[in-house]
Amino acid sequence: MAIKILYGWQVFTFRVKMRWYIFILALSSYKNPITAIKGLRYLIKIRKNVKGNKVIKKLVYHNGDYYLGAYVPPRNSKLFKHFVIDKLNKFKPSNVKSNRFNNIFFAITKKCPLQCTHCFEWDELNKKEVLELDKILEILKNLEEFGYNQLILSGGEPMTQLEWIYKILSYLKNSVNCWIFTSGYNLNRENAIKLKNDGLKGVFISLDHYEKEFHNEFRGNEKSYKWAINGVNNANKAGLLVCLSLCVTKEMANKNDLINYMSFAKKLGVGFVQFLEPKAVGHFKGKDVLLNDTQIELLEHIYQLYNTDKDYKKYPIIMYHGYHQRRIGCFNAGHMGLYINTDGNLNACPFCHSDKNNGNSNIKEQINQIVERGCIEYGVIEM
Repeated sequence: MAIKILYGWQVFTFRVKMRWYIFILALSSYKNPITAIKGLRYLIKIRKNVKGNKVIKKLVYHNGDYYLGAYVPPRNSKLFKHFVIDKLNKFKPSNVKSNRFNNIFFAITKKCPLQCTHCFEWDELNKKEVLELDKILEILKNLEEFGYNQLILSGGEPMTQLEWIYKILSYLKNSVNCWIFTSGYNLNRENAIKLKNDGLKGVFISLDHYEKEFHNEFRGNEKSYKWAINGVNNANKAGLLVCLSLCVTKEMANKNDLINYMSFAKKLGVGFVQFLEPKAVGHFKGKDVLLNDTQIELLEHIYQLYNTDKDYKKYPIIMYHGYHQRRIGCFNAGHMGLYINTDGNLNACPFCHSDKNNGNSNIKEQINQIVERGCIEYGVIEM
């Protein structure tokens, strides 16, 4: 089923209903209407801090569900309730339990057919596997104590371990939203359909340029562009949600290329586009890759423009983590999310690497240490 980008009165109606839903949840949690109203206002304040003063006037409608973003559970789901209750509990704790984490990034393999310029797992690529399927499932079982809404499988290239993914989906039994972060490799029509039928919710597909030559050069493989585009088309046809992930390098951070990229994303029929800023880790370690203030200002302008202006109402929703990270801190770092690397060690996020948890099998201790350290770049989140 093709996605629909909703705009205007449909989004307004959705937001009114959602605020009422949140109020009722808060009321059932606190048993006090005044506290419930304050809880609702707290969540509205968080939304403004994260998304900006301008309300994002879009929704993605897909398979009967409404999506605010690729990292937010669908509105008509039990996981969305967990998502809301978790935020309310940060305002004022209640007796209503929620999942501890919104998302878990899990790099399940070191295998990869690419040589990406920006790869944050560069030093581990194509080395001997440390994790096997049994260990992966053991880690997931240990995380059940805390609870999580979304599992994002990455690598390496996770689609090199397709049979593992099927086993993971079977283990999860649709208890969480499972996504794959992929280059599009091995995402043919048959695999896309089976993944969808086995419970996969969506795919993040890395597409770092709208022109084939530039993307292939960036990815270090002349087949990379073909894999990405075919992967998008196959995922769309199979009924999977699709989010394009773009590493906005210094060369890409200009108005012309960003506009062309968004037009291309619209043509591909995806629901979301993710802007990632380059970080000096992995293959980029020691290199001058960070965006300057002018480039960041442009990204923030594009983010706001395409998400709020009616002229862009049919374009994909843009997700831009750097926008809120500079304002309130990082949502990962053990607060709402974690990254598990290809050795099975916990880290704050895919870009904040630390060896301090290496060899520690106690997940609770690892999480506490990550929270204490906070995000290396953006510090402790201020909610």
